[in-house]
Amino acid sequence: MIRFVKKFFYFQHSRQVLLATVLAFMIVFSIVKLLLAATPNPGHPWSGVGDGNFAVTGQTAPRTYTLPDASTTILTTNSLVSVAQGGTGSSSLTGVLIGNGTSAVTATTSPDGLLISDISSSTLTNKTINLSNNTLSYNSIASGDLLKASGASALGRLARGSAGQFLRINASGNALEWATVSGGVSGSDTWLQYNNSGSFGSSSSLAWNQSNKSLVLSGHLDLTTSSLPTVASTGTIKIFNQKTSGREMLAVRSDDASDYYVLQPSLYENSIHMCATNSGADNFTFLGNRCDIQNTGSRSNSISEATGLTLRDVTGTNSGNSVAIGTEVAAYFRGSVAGRNGYFFFTRFGTDSAVSSIAFWAGLTDQTVDTALASDNPNGSRSGFAFSTALGETNWMFENKGGGSVDRNSTGIAVAVDKMYDLYLYNAPRASVVTWRIDNLTDGTTAEGYSVTNLPTSTAAMRGIVGARTITNASRAFKFQKMYIEVPR
Repeated sequence: MIRFVKKFFYFQHSRQVLLATVLAFMIVFSIVKLLLAATPNPGHPWSGVGDGNFAVTGQTAPRTYTLPDASTTILTTNSLVSVAQGGTGSSSLTGVLIGNGTSAVTATTSPDGLLISDISSSTLTNKTINLSNNTLSYNSIASGDLLKASGASALGRLARGSAGQFLRINASGNALEWATVSGGVSGSDTWLQYNNSGSFGSSSSLAWNQSNKSLVLSGHLDLTTSSLPTVASTGTIKIFNQKTSGREMLAVRSDDASDYYVLQPSLYENSIHMCATNSGADNFTFLGNRCDIQNTGSRSNSISEATGLTLRDVTGTNSGNSVAIGTEVAAYFRGSVAGRNGYFFFTRFGTDSAVSSIAFWAGLTDQTVDTALASDNPNGSRSGFAFSTALGETNWMFENKGGGSVDRNSTGIAVAVDKMYDLYLYNAPRASVVTWRIDNLTDGTTAEGYSVTNLPTSTAAMRGIVGARTITNASRAFKFQKMYIEVPR
């Protein structure tokens, strides 16, 4: 009996030891699993924890998870989700959710307008967006108002102006504004309006008579230099200021494409010389200073459509023979004192069938007609156009000499056979510059320039001369139509 009791207690003791061993093993295993879990148990039932992550399935009823930490991160099967401290579910809010990433998410009632900033109070009052066509409407805008940029990419309202106002940039140049025409219409009936320091001005000296189509100008008309204008309309003319060889002159362009002319200065006030070819071998028509002729050969007149009545002047056959036409009296001065000085010179000069072994001269010189063409560089003062094959020249040269060194420069206009040239030079009274111009009438080319070097002596009296000289023992010729010299006063 005693043995039976001992066996019974030994068996019970063994079972308790075994049970204790099993319980100890389970406790150790649970602790290890907790230590190895990716996320600590946030207080949910163990049945909702799967391998350290929330991965609960099979639940249909809403769940509530309490996150005790101030800032908690929840791992999902996709991307990381952060919940701000104190955040509440959107299902309990109405309106627009507002948050800045650190504070609790809150809600605001949708404003009656358009949010334009990151705070709910920054709204465009009375402005809404039409969802159907995305247009912006402004409840207080009136007909005729304008929307304008007001800075910082915002739009502002510019109320319409009053009758008669115009839209302009303000004085600072940074905004639009409405302005009123100051002063209204100025003057009396028929008076023309002009800008008078920003306001309308008028004068009886400038008026338009509508009844008889007449313009009244009590004063003078300033015309700036201009090039040849286009052909005038039928029955009209265009008056303009054309500078010819440095001289401003009034000119007219008519309704005919080929009709253009310069208005003649006053003959009674200006000193005028004109020498032109007339019928007969030695017959010239002149006005003012008498024409002087120097001839060692022969001359004859001819008439052509291109040149009109022209004199052909031929040298003798000996080297150095020359022919020339000039003014009898030396009466033209560059000028050093107030008086009748300065000059405008013009000649229409033509070449013949040969331009080899020849020298030409056209201009003003203090030499006589007999000696002016005796050499390529005679003594004295002169200003004009020259050419000499003895100097290897192929172009017309413009030269000045004041009794010492000569200044001789190419004009760029070639001397060629059977061409007609218009040669101009101008020296204003007591000026220190001489301007020139050449028109090749045959080819339609032109050149102009000026010279300030070695000008003629201001007190030297000069005469106008045009002529030619043969350089070899062969006769040479030039053609002459007219020479004109005018003293401005």
